[in-house]
Amino acid sequence: MSQYLLMFSLGPVQQFIAAARTTRDLWTGSFLLSWLTAHAARQVLLAHGEFLSPAMAQNPLLQCLSHDCGRDDDPIDRILTPTIPNTFTAMVDNADVAERCRNAVIEEWRTIASAVHAELDRQWQGRFAGWDFRWQEQIDHFWDIRLHTHPISEHDVDTARRLLRSDASHPLQAGRQLIAAVAAADRLIRHYPAHETAGPAGDDHRPKCSMFGSMAQMGPLPSARQFWQQVAQTQINGTRLGARDRLCAVALVKRFAWSAYLARRLALDPAHVRFPDVDTVCAAEWLARSPHLGEYSRKSNWSGHWLRWRTREEAADQENPPDPQTWSAIRQAVCEAGQPPAYYAILAMDGDRIGQLLRHAPQHGAISQSLERYAQAAAPLVQQYHGRLVYAGGDDLLALLPTACAVDCCSRLATEFGELLPQRPTMSAGLAVAHFKHDLRLVLEAARQAEQTAKAAGGNRLCLRVLRRSGEHSLVLIPWRLAPQVGALIRLFQQGLSDRWIFQLRQLLPRMGECPDMARLELERLLRRAQGVDETSASAILALWDAHAATEDPTQRATLLHACSFLARSRKDGE
Repeated sequence: MSQYLLMFSLGPVQQFIAAARTTRDLWTGSFLLSWLTAHAARQVLLAHGEFLSPAMAQNPLLQCLSHDCGRDDDPIDRILTPTIPNTFTAMVDNADVAERCRNAVIEEWRTIASAVHAELDRQWQGRFAGWDFRWQEQIDHFWDIRLHTHPISEHDVDTARRLLRSDASHPLQAGRQLIAAVAAADRLIRHYPAHETAGPAGDDHRPKCSMFGSMAQMGPLPSARQFWQQVAQTQINGTRLGARDRLCAVALVKRFAWSAYLARRLALDPAHVRFPDVDTVCAAEWLARSPHLGEYSRKSNWSGHWLRWRTREEAADQENPPDPQTWSAIRQAVCEAGQPPAYYAILAMDGDRIGQLLRHAPQHGAISQSLERYAQAAAPLVQQYHGRLVYAGGDDLLALLPTACAVDCCSRLATEFGELLPQRPTMSAGLAVAHFKHDLRLVLEAARQAEQTAKAAGGNRLCLRVLRRSGEHSLVLIPWRLAPQVGALIRLFQQGLSDRWIFQLRQLLPRMGECPDMARLELERLLRRAQGVDETSASAILALWDAHAATEDPTQRATLLHACSFLARSRKDGE
């Protein structure tokens, strides 16, 4: 019997995840991608196929779908962590499995969309006739599902050597290289959703969606603007529409998928998943140092916005104000520990040349299994640093972190990645630090750009971008070998190390031209004169300066020192 290689891909990935106005949107987008891909992967299991990459046959979410979700022994926290990437390669006995994968994704997506539509209709009780114009059109045309099959043949080795100049020695290895080349060529053809047709009275002039800018927002013609004003604060099991939301069908499904469908499908209370808001992420490490307040922050009605209010009167004027006990605990924590940080970090990480490694490795199974173990280990590791994992799909990872712990967490993740995989590959990371009022979508894009900058610089490093709300934006590259020293310096600043000498150094550097030795001597002089800088701290600062000297000029080294101070002390809203 012939065997076939099957390659599945679901997109658009970045567009779907990045279309997020809240951290909850960010998580839901990632989980939906894993959920839909799991439905495609389940068809491989039903056909008794074998996953080649990633090795996800034992993935908790896929196992949950295979035996129907909701059993008492299901590892809920692991199921709710998106760890299934949007693409997989498998070996099957029948090429028809590919079409079954496609149909499974389409059917499940339509089921989720129908559940959200029905719940919204119930909420609005038929008051807005025609609000769902183009709903089904947008739902049906959004996803780009790409499938490729290739029959494994003994001639594949010769074909791969002739067409790809491959050094493959086995038909399966050669077949994987051939199907990967076809898929790469197919990705050059972009997917464009069908053009939205005109409305019943001519052209549809409804504004575009505030999350997916290429699709029209929902709402009856011609009064869409008034519609959104009236449905603001619509709530489904704790998830609501904001006053500024103007959403298309896809965005509405993304917003309410968990509360209207997924929670019930997993037999969970919708409140079981409480993804922290940006304000809570900023203050996560600060909250951990206030054990009593930490208990309040785990309540179902907690809002990180409360940390920004100055008076009880201000809090009372807001929607969902804290109860008196919580408010008292917040004010006590502020009096004891000062204002909570106002900045947070988004981390985007990706392995270097992992696809190439998988295509050319004689034994792909060990690598795929190691990637699966890493994805499962990432969530608890991020939590150790008071962060929250958005997703971890093999070598691809996205997380939210408090600034003081961010570099240490990056360093630990990169180390674990290299140690878990047999070939000890490297990883590139982008870390974007921004104020809690900064548009989440822009911060996510900054993290992605930083990751690409790290890769363009040769990989195996961290690119740190600091987006100050007032003042300069900065970028610095940090080789992984220096990350522990950077993390240690951040902790020194957090413990009270003075940073005034940094500003003096940065003012003096332009006068020194291209003379690194003079900059080093000036740094020594400033550290000797600085109050609150002891000999141990000065030695640590100079050691980092010297270690970074081989890769960056004095200005970049000073920028790194300034960034360390900022990550440790980003407390005031205006900083």
